Amino acid sequence: MPGRKRKKLSRSNNGQSESKGSPKLFMEGDPIFCLMDMGVWWPGFVLDVCANGVVSVAFWNENSIKIRKKETPQLD
Repeated sequence: MPGRKRKKLSRSNNGQSESKGSPKLFMEGDPIFCLMDMGVWWPGFVLDVCANGVVSVAFWNENSIKIRKKETPQLD
C-alpha cells in the first residue's frame, strides 16, 4: 500500500504555517467590524493572527478617535 502524500506547507510573513491553496482572511492591522450586543456593528482591528483562523481583535474607543471638521470654503 503506497504512503499518503502530505500537503506542503509554506511559511507566511508572521511565521505561521498555512497551506498553499488557502488564502489568509485577515492580516495584522486589518480594520474589521464585529457584531456587538443589540445588533450594533463596532469598528475594530486585528491585533494578532493565531492558529486555525483565530484572531485577536482590539476595538476603538469612541472617545479616542477625534475627527476635525474641515471648514467649508467661502465663495466671494
